Amino acid sequence: MILGQIAQFSHNIQQTKKLRVLQSNQEEFKKNIFSTTDPSETEAAYTKYVDSLKDGFSNLSDTSTGNEKHFYKIMGEFINESQVIVQNWQNSFNAIQTPEIQDFTQLKSDEEFDRREKVIRLYIEKTNAYYDFFNNMIPILKKRLSVLGERNQFAIGAVKGARQKYNLQKPIFEPLKQAHLEYGNNFIQLNELLQKNNGEWSFENNTLMFTTDSVLGRFNMLYEELKNNVNLILKYI
Repeated sequence: MILGQIAQFSHNIQQTKKLRVLQSNQEEFKKNIFSTTDPSETEAAYTKYVDSLKDGFSNLSDTSTGNEKHFYKIMGEFINESQVIVQNWQNSFNAIQTPEIQDFTQLKSDEEFDRREKVIRLYIEKTNAYYDFFNNMIPILKKRLSVLGERNQFAIGAVKGARQKYNLQKPIFEPLKQAHLEYGNNFIQLNELLQKNNGEWSFENNTLMFTTDSVLGRFNMLYEELKNNVNLILKYI
C-alpha cells in the first residue's frame, strides 16, 4: 500500500517503473510465503524481499533530487530499522525452538535451567520490542518524514499507505503478539516449576515421571496452556 501511494506522486517515468518493480517483488514475496509451511523458507523469502526494498529505495534516492531524494533515503532507513527489529525477534523465537531448549533431558543443573530462562526472557523482550515498533509505526514514520514539510505528497502518501496497512494487520497482530507473550510466560513458569521441584520428577522412556501429584497437576496445566498458545500462533501464520 505504501509503494502504491508513492507511485501515484512520482512524475518521473523511470522512478515509477522502479516502484512498480518493488511492488512486483512484494507480490512474489506474498506468493512464496503462502506456498510454504517451512519457517526457514518463509524467513529467507522475507529477507530477500526486504533486501530488495532497501536496494530499491537506495537506488531511487541515488537517482532523485531535492525532497524526493531525501524521502527515499528516509524510507530506506525506516525499512532497515524495521528489518533489524523483525530479525532480532525471529532470532529469539528460533532460539527457543532449538532441541536443547525443548528437550527435558537437558535439565540436569541449575545452570541449564538458568540458561533456558534467559533464552525465553530474551524472546519475551524481543516480542515486546516488535509489538512496540509496530504499534508506533505511524507516529515514527510521520516524525521521520515531517522534515519534508506538511504538504509533501510523497510523505502524505507513505503515511496514508502505512496507516491502511496498519489497520488491516492490527486485528491479527494483537492476538498473535498476546499468544507469543503467553507462550513465553507459560514456558518460564514451567521451567521454574521443574527447577524448584527438581527432585520430584525424572525423565524415563521419553516420559516425565512425577512423584508429587500437585507438581504433576501444575505441570499438566502449564503444558496444556503452552499447546493452546502454539495452536493460536499457528492459526495466524
